[in-house]
Amino acid sequence: MSKIHLVPLLLLLLFLFSCTPKQQQDNVITVTIEPQRYFADRLVDTLFRVENLVPAGTSPETYDPAPNQMTDLARSKAYFCIGHI
Repeated sequence: MSKIHLVPLLLLLLFLFSCTPKQQQDNVITVTIEPQRYFADRLVDTLFRVENLVPAGTSPETYDPAPNQMTDLARSKAYFCIGHI
């Protein structure tokens, strides 16, 4: 193969390997407490995944979210809260 034909082939290969599939965005809604999760889960069905910020068995009044939970909260599509957590 001559060098002239090699350049377009290399460019084509570079283009094909640099294309990555679009990352699927996770549709997440975050709620504060478990009863909210129950109702939100019934409302959104399979369109969204509902996550609870305060773990079951933990008091929402004294709960302090971890940094990774705050990062996940920032990525949520919506946040429904009760009180000032």
